Amino acid sequence: MSDEDFKKQQDNQLGMAHLTLGYIDFQKAGKTRKVAGAIKELSAAADLLEANPQLQGQALYYLGNAYEFQYPANHHQAIRALTKAAELPGPFQGPAKELIAKIHRVAR
Repeated sequence: MSDEDFKKQQDNQLGMAHLTLGYIDFQKAGKTRKVAGAIKELSAAADLLEANPQLQGQALYYLGNAYEFQYPANHHQAIRALTKAAELPGPFQGPAKELIAKIHRVAR
């Protein structure tokens, strides 16, 4: 295995770990509305998962949701993350587009 392939594999595994932790933190935020931990983990996941568009799209979708869930909502950052998620192929592409449309209606 080349060094480059090893680095991609390592980043993918670390990215999946951050994605999982971010998702768990986001689920816990339902009670506390504190999403700083989720945002940190999901941002790290999105950066590390560049070689895996499907997982990166998932991380960006949850990141956009976290920005929108916090109080006050950060519409700009949410739209930014969701726009990137909508550009990536995968199951989160459609839901990201739908959430962007909802945010645009609310943010007016």
